[in-house]
Amino acid sequence: MKTFFQILILCILTSALVKAGVPEKQVAPFQRLQLKMDRQLLKPAALQTPEWIIGRSDPNQIVEISEPFRYDGNIILVNNGRLIVRDTEFSLNGDMTIMGDARASFMNSTLSIIQTYAYEHQALVLENGRLELEHVNFRSSGHGWSLGLVGSAVYTLGNSEIVDGFITTAAFEHASIHVDRTKTAGEFLCFGDNETSFTSSDLVLFWHVLSDSADMEASLPEDSLLVDWQFPRDVARADGVPYRARIDSCTNVWWGLISRTGSTARFNDTHFRVIGLYFESPDSLAVENLSNGSHHADELIPASDRSLRLVNSSVDTWNFYASKGAKLRIDNCIFGETLSMDSSYVEIMNSLCDGSGGYIGVMNESLILVYGTLVRSEVISRQNGILIGVESAFLGSNIDAGEQSIMLLANIQRTASPKAHVGASVFEMNLPPINDHTNSDVIIHGTARVIVGPESPLEFRGYQVSY
Repeated sequence: MKTFFQILILCILTSALVKAGVPEKQVAPFQRLQLKMDRQLLKPAALQTPEWIIGRSDPNQIVEISEPFRYDGNIILVNNGRLIVRDTEFSLNGDMTIMGDARASFMNSTLSIIQTYAYEHQALVLENGRLELEHVNFRSSGHGWSLGLVGSAVYTLGNSEIVDGFITTAAFEHASIHVDRTKTAGEFLCFGDNETSFTSSDLVLFWHVLSDSADMEASLPEDSLLVDWQFPRDVARADGVPYRARIDSCTNVWWGLISRTGSTARFNDTHFRVIGLYFESPDSLAVENLSNGSHHADELIPASDRSLRLVNSSVDTWNFYASKGAKLRIDNCIFGETLSMDSSYVEIMNSLCDGSGGYIGVMNESLILVYGTLVRSEVISRQNGILIGVESAFLGSNIDAGEQSIMLLANIQRTASPKAHVGASVFEMNLPPINDHTNSDVIIHGTARVIVGPESPLEFRGYQVSY
């Protein structure tokens, strides 16, 4: 019955899209990083967004700003372009891209990223680009903001404080990260041969990322003050894990783990703030009966595409990620976040997402079906992703569709009003249960509507109920 219902909803959506004449996928000249997973998450910039390009007409152009300034659009630095902001407040309602040998420097200033929903805007530093924040108060409208570093990019954050929002930083290839004397530094993921250092800072969530060939054994420390801890020096084994990290004189150091398909790991006496199981196999896989706040005396985590053993270790939050065409079923779990990427498919049943690890999100060309589940986090769709919620409760602060994505909400109890941005669409229908006698006439009561972004090609003309 569930499979038939999924097919029925997809047929309805496909029919609506064909009738509306959705255009081919747009390709933008500049790419950006989305959320916190892999480099495959580079996505096109929003359509019809103004761009301020520094260093194009003059490769050595220098722009200095020392008065309150706001820009609505994307800022792109190329060649040897320089953006220098000091002793003022700088507000950006858009994305930032730094490439070539360009550099953006913010000093003794407030840097405000204006966002209406989580990860609406982001920054990408490429090649030899540099992003420098020194004595900065950072604000991102209370939402998460992501920073991607690719090539030999450098990110320095010193004597600063994230006072409103949160920064997720992902490093690829040979990029480096240096954080010093900063409050609420954020979370950091390394996917390449990266050099990272954190000194005299507070609240550092460091994710250990295990590739498909990684083999790691460690006991990660839990101290109120972590002094001169180095990776890989201070772990038993870290084969196939190329990044390096030094954490010195830092407080509130939290550990995260991205366990990817094919990896091998054993952790002893470790307290994880979060473990993310990242699925990349095209085979159908299931995760069942995992719960946040779990303690593991000696257990091999039940995921057949990897080996993850926890000995006398605990996990505050479990997150699940599907990519590269993975087919994942999550059943009877209590978890913190689920993301569906690429052309993957995720089915969440009889579970609770408490939002302790993030939110439920769908992107690229992927699909999520949420059925009979309580969701206390934000629910987000992006790019050309499709999110279907059926007979569930969405009690988080935000139900948000962006870009060209689609949501279909059927009999969803919710506390937030759904929103659609850019070319996104949200279908919402509510049909109460029917009780009557055989061969009697049945009157069906219900409501249906569609919410569209300003660039959506869809037009709502009515709906039909059949059984």
